[in-house]
Amino acid sequence: FALEQGKDYMIRVKAVMENGSESVSSIWSDQVDARCLALYSTMSYSRNTVSWRHVVGVSGYHVRVNGDNGSVQKITDGSNCAKVVLTQSGINKIEVRYFIGEESNTSDWVSLNVRAYAMTFDTRGGVVAEDGACAPRYYAVGDEVSLPDNSSVTQLGFELDGWYNAPGGAYGNGARYTDKTFVDVGDIVLYANWKSKEYKVTLDYNNGGDGIKEVTVEYGKEFKLPMPT
Repeated sequence: FALEQGKDYMIRVKAVMENGSESVSSIWSDQVDARCLALYSTMSYSRNTVSWRHVVGVSGYHVRVNGDNGSVQKITDGSNCAKVVLTQSGINKIEVRYFIGEESNTSDWVSLNVRAYAMTFDTRGGVVAEDGACAPRYYAVGDEVSLPDNSSVTQLGFELDGWYNAPGGAYGNGARYTDKTFVDVGDIVLYANWKSKEYKVTLDYNNGGDGIKEVTVEYGKEFKLPMPT
């Protein structure tokens, strides 16, 4: 039978295997609602992912954020969703279109607006390992968040002790940011807190009565070595 463009269909499939004279079938799949060669105008967004309803007869989809043609995602595995990165505070425009055969044969874009908030990082003297590692990140409420770690920002003699909502960490009455998903409804700034590294110092008393000892010192802090007896 022929499918009609723009018409909605409910699709279920099952696998059939021929084994000699016998035919073995799987159970029917769950139902999928799809439209023939037309995108639904409704899309959804949740946890960094945009979703749309399947379109029958297409080769794949393009996905872009805020009109950036330089980072268009190409979806060809049959999925009807894609992870996206929001790129600005405020309204982000997420767009999806389908293509057939050659990618030049495309539909019009269908869009969804998602509000995001900025998460900005103050490294408090840390050195960023590479460009963009501590650049602002933009999240909608409910998005999974990721924070720069010790591989992203460093400081001589210190190790990153976490990100806080105030300078100075706990000593500055700050709270460590531990949320796995974004729950704020406004832009936020997080401050790096640095903890002094510990070093082992070996003391060799050159055959004295104390032999060889090890003491622990912290970077940037005063220390006193024991006198030999």
